[in-house]
Amino acid sequence: MTRPDGLHPGVPEVEYHGDPALSQSAAKLLLPPSTPAHFRQAQDGPRVEKTEFDLGHAAHKEVLGVGADVVVPCDKDGVPYDAWRSKDAIAQVAAIRAEGKTPVKAGVPEQVAAMATVVRGHEQAGWLLDPDVGVAEQSAWWHDPESGLRLRARLDWVTVLRDGRLAVVDYKTTDRPCGASPAVFAKTVGNLRYYLQDTWYREAVEGTTGQPAADTPFLFVVQEITAPYAVTVVDLDDDFRAAGHDAMRLTIGTYLSCTESGEWPSYPSGITTLTRPAGCNPPISGDLP
Repeated sequence: MTRPDGLHPGVPEVEYHGDPALSQSAAKLLLPPSTPAHFRQAQDGPRVEKTEFDLGHAAHKEVLGVGADVVVPCDKDGVPYDAWRSKDAIAQVAAIRAEGKTPVKAGVPEQVAAMATVVRGHEQAGWLLDPDVGVAEQSAWWHDPESGLRLRARLDWVTVLRDGRLAVVDYKTTDRPCGASPAVFAKTVGNLRYYLQDTWYREAVEGTTGQPAADTPFLFVVQEITAPYAVTVVDLDDDFRAAGHDAMRLTIGTYLSCTESGEWPSYPSGITTLTRPAGCNPPISGDLP
């Protein structure tokens, strides 16, 4: 089915991900160093669930209160598998995924419960993610006003601030050492193009509610997956937001151009001469031994 433009709670993940409207997670594959060919392959190929995302999915379920049920695969005696290498374990993990659930190792349910306790006790994150005010996992569909292209977004959390404005909160988990520290997460934002998500989701609020993107706060709640499960709440500055705006216009323009031409190019043909990147160690000088 095709959903009308607007914010929709309770949309099944299969329906959301099966919709042809362009999402920011797909659009990132149109940004260098990726190419339109990589984007096309991801769109045409089967959706792949990666094991490294399972703990993050489990944490989302525990912290936000919605998402796939979490299951610990066990043997016939009810003992959790230490590893998922045996034939029986692999089959059970596949069956759990086929049911739309998230398989996790023993100890993970307790781990994410401890993470949720820290989030709820955090001064800013706790009230931002107050279930009496916010709504989790809303799906947005709208039309880009500049191009007319239909877009979509899956918003982790939408809440209402004290001044009446809607704010979008995105919950991220990190396994990097001190990954929730502002200095480290700033690098993650650049490396993983989270600035595109900032722009895309604020535009989603404007396209579905009329609240201007410029007036819509977008906040990351970032949490480390190892004790003490440290949390930080951050937003992006004007430089990051400018990069997000440029990235969004570039991805939409590239998508429309490729769709019109029917060509989804990869890397440049021919021979490309490489230039040594700034900061790369200079060549070794002197006589070789």
